[in-house]
Amino acid sequence: MLLDKNIPIPHIKLIDFGLAHEIEDGVEFKNIFGTPEFVAPEIVNYEPLGLEADMWSIGVITYILLSGASPFLGDTKQETLANITAVSYNFDEEFFSQTSELAKDFIRKLLVKETRKRLTIQEALRHPWITPVDSQQAMVRRESVVNLENFKKQYVRRQWKVGRGLGWGQGPGGFLVPSRVSVHILTWQFLSSPSLSSPSASSPCVTT
Repeated sequence: MLLDKNIPIPHIKLIDFGLAHEIEDGVEFKNIFGTPEFVAPEIVNYEPLGLEADMWSIGVITYILLSGASPFLGDTKQETLANITAVSYNFDEEFFSQTSELAKDFIRKLLVKETRKRLTIQEALRHPWITPVDSQQAMVRRESVVNLENFKKQYVRRQWKVGRGLGWGQGPGGFLVPSRVSVHILTWQFLSSPSLSSPSASSPCVTT
């Protein structure tokens, strides 16, 4: 991820499109690729893939941005994949004590095994954590705090694990991008500062 500071409200942007794949309407696509901790259950199970897999990865990224910890990362690749297929994660109080329930609800609705029950792009954009519907929801989001010390500790731990060879395939996890569709997947105020967005469809496809 990169931070774009050349605008009044900085944006966090997803980058690196090495393994991205353009999907066509009506064409079934299956593949096993990506960084294990970010891939959706349907990738692990070699099932047909769609934009739902991207929304799962958005849930993982949001979890990491709020805590520094990775929701499914185990001590081995096999353990990580098992955690993903079992949707085994929690909001450890040590890392999420100051995170709003709205933020947790947003993550919960993305980290859903059944793809048809997972938030769509449009539903995610309408979620009250992204687009508050009243002043109380807006205040809750502004008052959420990330424990930076815990974030740093978890980031170091995560990098150590990843550095031990937990990678899968040839590189970072690939996002799927629909052909002929604008892909401003998510743009939101992240707590009180940067927003997270993906490029438009004219840019290379997104990876995590």
